[in-house]
Parts: sequence; C-alpha cells; structure tokens
Amino acid sequence: MTSNHLEQLRDKLKRYFDFLPESEMLYGDIRFDLAARSNIRNEAYLLFKSAVMYAFENNELCFVKALEDLDSSWLDRLEAAMLEVAERHVVPSEEHMSTVVTGVLLTSGPVDPEIRRKVERYRKQQSYWLGLKGWTSFRIILIETESQTVTASREAKKAAKFFNTIGTAEVV
Repeated sequence: MTSNHLEQLRDKLKRYFDFLPESEMLYGDIRFDLAARSNIRNEAYLLFKSAVMYAFENNELCFVKALEDLDSSWLDRLEAAMLEVAERHVVPSEEHMSTVVTGVLLTSGPVDPEIRRKVERYRKQQSYWLGLKGWTSFRIILIETESQTVTASREAKKAAKFFNTIGTAEVV
C-alpha cells in the first residue's frame, strides 16, 4: 500500500472537513494517519440574529488508519479508539443533535471474510439524556486497495461511497 491512497483520501476530505493536528491522532493504542472533523450548526432566529429561537449542531469525526495486515483484533482496537474519540470530543447539550464517528481502515488486502462480516454487522450508537442532548453513531469502513472493495457497517453504507479511493470501487 502506498501513501498515494492516503493522499487521495486527504484530497477528498479537505473539501468538507478540517484536519486535526498531529497531537490529536492518538486514541487508545492507535496512532491514526488522518484525523478530520466537520461541524455544522443550524439555527433559526426571529427578526434579529441575536434572537435565536432554536439551534442544533451536527458533527462528524473521521479517523483513517493504513495497515499492511489486518486481523480481527484491529476491529476491537478501533472500537475502543472510537469510544475514546467520542469521550473527548462530544459535548452533549440542548443544541447537540448528533455526532458521527467514522473509523476507516485502509489495507491492500485481501481481508478474511469473517472480518468483513464483522464490519458489515457492526452497529453502535450512544444517546445522551435519552436523546434529548443528542446521540453519537459509530461507523466502520474497510477499504481494500488491491481488490478495490469497500466494506461498510450498516450505518456507513451511504458514506462508504465517499470513502472509496478509486471511483470504480465496489461497495459491499
């Protein structure tokens, strides 16, 4: 695997995300190769911008790790790292609607079919104050560069199309 794939992902992400500094790329025992954040705030106001009627925020955090060999322990490590990301970055409040934490594993492949099945079945969501202060959804995307295959968790099916490094990659 080359750094070319990481650069392609960086180019795609830079249109929509701000990159986190090097100091914010270590979570759990994983040092990520790319880390990016998107914040969207919507509000409605009455006559003046200072008279806000309501506001809500949607955030997305994306962490990419390039690997030569992928075994099933990586999925557990990635989940632990994503939970730490949410703990550090999500601030539940009346204005917080949602945060999506996406973990992307980039490997040349081939990947064991059992690992692909685990990724496809992965589902995790965390709500704050029964959803009144928002929620966090966790997604996993696995990109195999040699076979041009993208495997995504249920929550990440639509987002996986954005993350394929080559326009002809097949999303599983």
